[in-house]
Amino acid sequence: LSSMRTLMCSMLILTFVIFFFGVVFVQGVTEYRQDRFGQGTSDLIHPGILEFFGNLPVTFFALFLVASDGVSWYSPWKALWEVDELYGVLYVVYIAMVLFGVMNVVTSVFVESAIMSAQHYKDLIIQEKMHEKEIAMSHMKQVFRQIDFDGSGEITATEMEEFLMDPALRRYVEALGISAENTRLLFRLLDRDGSKKIDIDEFCEGCLRLQGEAKSFDVHTMIYTIRSYLTKWSEFTSYVEERFETLEQYMMTQAYDVATDHEWDGDGNGLEQNGSNREETPSLQSDMNGK
Repeated sequence: LSSMRTLMCSMLILTFVIFFFGVVFVQGVTEYRQDRFGQGTSDLIHPGILEFFGNLPVTFFALFLVASDGVSWYSPWKALWEVDELYGVLYVVYIAMVLFGVMNVVTSVFVESAIMSAQHYKDLIIQEKMHEKEIAMSHMKQVFRQIDFDGSGEITATEMEEFLMDPALRRYVEALGISAENTRLLFRLLDRDGSKKIDIDEFCEGCLRLQGEAKSFDVHTMIYTIRSYLTKWSEFTSYVEERFETLEQYMMTQAYDVATDHEWDGDGNGLEQNGSNREETPSLQSDMNGK
């Protein structure tokens, strides 16, 4: 319906051009036929003249067929060339104007109309989505007031469980596109700040976020988050393993030093070596601290 006005305007332009040239050609053909009748040579008139330019309706239809590729444009041109070379030239001008002028204008008008229609429909879709969001927000606020039994402006997990125990109210919540199968999980998802309480803004924003099925974007976002956590966890486990290996080496060295102290205890020769071991132990400990 939005393109009907454009179509009518385009047809009006084409009609005006065809009518203008049709009048010129009929006028020339009429004078040509009168001259032939006056000279008594009417039998020598080219048959295409009467076929394509016998009168104004016939001429209009012939020019329309030429413009729409319904007939070859050479045959009418040959008939007009018999009338006068000037009309043959005007006919070529008509063909050029229709093919390269009017048709391109008509096409551009339709393209512009299509673009404008698409933009108009885009605006309508945005308005419709905004209207649906407003309606959903209104219903969610109504649900929030029903859940908030004490009128404190905040709801708790207990209040939500008591509210969703009613099958009719549960179906009403599910009709808004929100799954209410796991009440505790639903409460945690709505409680963004972890305060164990949900105000009306958290409730409405959370319900809008949880509406409908999971989208591809949501799934890939979760996959990306899990991969990020796995990468960080792998780096953390590698770091912990490295620290444990270093600690194990340090503990083994300390155990060796203690065993050496007991083995050489009471022997004068061993005390000197034991002293050297005691000197090595702090250096190992300093290496551990450096790591």
